[in-house]
Amino acid sequence: RSEWFKGNKCLDIGCNAGFLTMSMAYKFKCASMLGIDCDAALIAQARRVKKGIRWPSSSLSSSSEQSGSATAQNASGSAATKVYFSQQDFVQACPPEPETPMYDTITCLSVSKWV
Repeated sequence: RSEWFKGNKCLDIGCNAGFLTMSMAYKFKCASMLGIDCDAALIAQARRVKKGIRWPSSSLSSSSEQSGSATAQNASGSAATKVYFSQQDFVQACPPEPETPMYDTITCLSVSKWV
């Protein structure tokens, strides 16, 4: 459902190489998307893919590449989506529940294969 993502801060737990993470962020026009995975090699691959990806009607600015974010513009060229990747073990790094939610939408699509 696009309303779960559009304009929202999103988290993808177990993002692997980031293909689905970037696709969701672009297709559903997330305000931001953080993909995390405990595998350092997969996060490195996701960052490499992010640098080389070119979406229709999108651009990667040199300043966003330096800061570690991919910027994808929607078809009208407005509101940019920021995609980030980080190596983390969500279970080990999960802080106590904050007073205000850090993310509007959380996915863990690739994690289900381990359950």
